[in-house]
Amino acid sequence: MDPGPGAGAGDQNPYGLAIATATAGLEVKGDLLVCNFNDAKNVQGAGTTIVQLSPTPGSTPTRFAQSSSFAGCDAIAMAPNGNLWLADYTANNDPIVAPAGTINTTLAQNTWYGPWGEAFNTGTASMPTFFETNAKNGTVTRIHIAPGPTFSFDTLLSGLSYNNGMPGNILAPAGLTYDKATDSLYVVDSNANRVLKIAQATTAPASSYATSAMGFTSPNVSVVYSGAPLSAPISSALLANGHLVVGNTGDNNLVEIDPALGSIVSTKLVDTGAAGAIFGIATTTATDGTQYVYFNNDNTNTVVRLSP
Repeated sequence: MDPGPGAGAGDQNPYGLAIATATAGLEVKGDLLVCNFNDAKNVQGAGTTIVQLSPTPGSTPTRFAQSSSFAGCDAIAMAPNGNLWLADYTANNDPIVAPAGTINTTLAQNTWYGPWGEAFNTGTASMPTFFETNAKNGTVTRIHIAPGPTFSFDTLLSGLSYNNGMPGNILAPAGLTYDKATDSLYVVDSNANRVLKIAQATTAPASSYATSAMGFTSPNVSVVYSGAPLSAPISSALLANGHLVVGNTGDNNLVEIDPALGSIVSTKLVDTGAAGAIFGIATTTATDGTQYVYFNNDNTNTVVRLSP
């Protein structure tokens, strides 16, 4: 919950979650950055704040940034230089926020359709790229970054299912996770209860992937897993072993998937309360090899850390 002061104080319902990649400005490498989807009155999609906290149990959040341009922030992805890229459903933009908490640009000049997911192609410096999903038209947008910087936008994948849900009940392509080892982008296809893989995500020609009555128009798109135990999944992250951890909003289970085999490895119930607890997920591996999974719990307005 945002501690204030001023506008945005008391914002709640954390959606976006990322781990700081560098120590710069206000950021400390390894700290957690969280954006709040709701305001203090719990109005869905009215939150305007980003908070920061240490990745240790009992940490107290501090205000990182606040702006009406962040309204309805639901996903955060980090660039190697510490810039945050936000997907803002209500503001309908894709801001870039510097480590100092200032806005470089809102990228409002591009036409968005309810930004709903965000990922960066970490480790592909020759063509730095962000990916973003749109909840109101079922597409995945790709944003290439050229020197300047200048940005070019294209539709990478189109035709995915979406439910036109109001904030709090949105099911659409979300949960983007990028695997730099294979230039693959994983997409949580929430309304279809499945996870997709897009191969050659950075380099494929624009608009090269779409759905059709027979499936996908490119062999580079595949279904990693579909059906139970996935239940209205909305978030995902990559584990050190190459597996995906996917968060269900339908039943509050975390689901581990082996994408190479297309099989379920395990499930874990992380909240026995009302459905819709799990949103943003982030993972990291400690120097001793311990794998940590962080997730936002919207039932308790907390960030939870799981470890073996």
